Amino acid sequence: MLTFCGLDYCIMDGNGRIRLNTRFIDAFLAQDGGAFAMHCLPEGALALYPESTFESIFRPDPAHLAQTAESFLARRMLRRIGGRTREDILTRQGRVTVPPAFRDFAGLIPGQEICIVGVEVGVELWSPARYESEQKAMIEHELARGRLEMASDLKTMEKKEETLS
Repeated sequence: MLTFCGLDYCIMDGNGRIRLNTRFIDAFLAQDGGAFAMHCLPEGALALYPESTFESIFRPDPAHLAQTAESFLARRMLRRIGGRTREDILTRQGRVTVPPAFRDFAGLIPGQEICIVGVEVGVELWSPARYESEQKAMIEHELARGRLEMASDLKTMEKKEETLS
């Protein structure tokens, strides 16, 4: 079953709360009893991942933790992840409260509509304008990638024809 797939919209209330649809609520409750991590994504959205999923994606390998004292990049990564993440538990009604700093980061405004996007491993919360912009960027990227792939295929075919001649 595709539990964390689909697109939904809801209105964020004046206190920064949203309510997930039943499919997403059931998926969060089934995976970690409703425990999740809220993480600010560089794209300008918020990710809600079941706690175990977040840990498998973002927890550093213990062998690399020793490098933290010597590595500027390792410390920066830990700072970025730790400072932009918080843990919480889904309410029985499927509500999530988005803290003000996280709302500001993602451009989510109480009283306005937000997009809830299933991303297979969790959901993302987007302002509609940012989500539309992200969709356009993804489509353009796919089209550009397709053009490059086709050009590469043509070069490969030309080389094969040259060797057969």
